[in-house]
Amino acid sequence: MKKQYRKSFSLVELMVVIAIIGILSVVALPLYKTYIISSKFMEIISLIGTYKIEAAQAFNVTGVPPVNRTDVINTALVYKVEFWQNNGIEFIVVYPQNFYPEHRAGVGSDRFILRGEVQNDILIWICCIHATIGIPAKYLPSNCQTICIGT
Repeated sequence: MKKQYRKSFSLVELMVVIAIIGILSVVALPLYKTYIISSKFMEIISLIGTYKIEAAQAFNVTGVPPVNRTDVINTALVYKVEFWQNNGIEFIVVYPQNFYPEHRAGVGSDRFILRGEVQNDILIWICCIHATIGIPAKYLPSNCQTICIGT
């Protein structure tokens, strides 16, 4: 007698597969979105490297980085970049565009900061966030999650 093989999946097998796909999508999609937003912030940090170089060159020539200047660049990722000084400490303030869900309404609501410190006559930039007004730390690289002092 020949054995008969079934040619389809049972309803239970299909439901198990659908449940597994559903669980994976619930876990994976938020992580994927966070990863995409984090990569945009990494791109911003690399794009503002030119501002760090400009500030370092000005510091080497004049002994003072550029201050009290705003560049409205309005790209897909960055709205504007500011140079300012507070208590003798230099800052580059970056205002990102609205590309992440927690973005607060209003220009200048969210920002992250590059704090310039002079160490052995060399201007070193430290990435940090404002204590109360800032971008959620989960989107920023680990070296950019400290709270800025003096902002």
